[in-house]
Amino acid sequence: MIVGLPFHHCTRRRFLAGAAAGTGLLWARAGLGREPPPAASDKKVAAIVTTYHRYSHADDIVTRFMEGYSVVGKSYPPPCRVASLFIDQTPDTDIGRPLAKY
Repeated sequence: MIVGLPFHHCTRRRFLAGAAAGTGLLWARAGLGREPPPAASDKKVAAIVTTYHRYSHADDIVTRFMEGYSVVGKSYPPPCRVASLFIDQTPDTDIGRPLAKY
């Protein structure tokens, strides 16, 4: 450990954002700022989650319903459409609200 650097305050997101800013690149979560692919079915679901941050269960499950997913290089469209999303707690690390806008 290097003495004097506050590693306990450095999250992966902050590190990547700082690295991207330092090189002049924009770092953003994949899928933000573009239209999600059309759903494979016209069925709708509602999602109720406690928190929605990167690598949370909500991110693993609900994001697949919004953006689809890929397995071994093959992409699959979302199986249905998320009609409603309720997030109980929205800390600074929340990614659910920006995703829900689309």
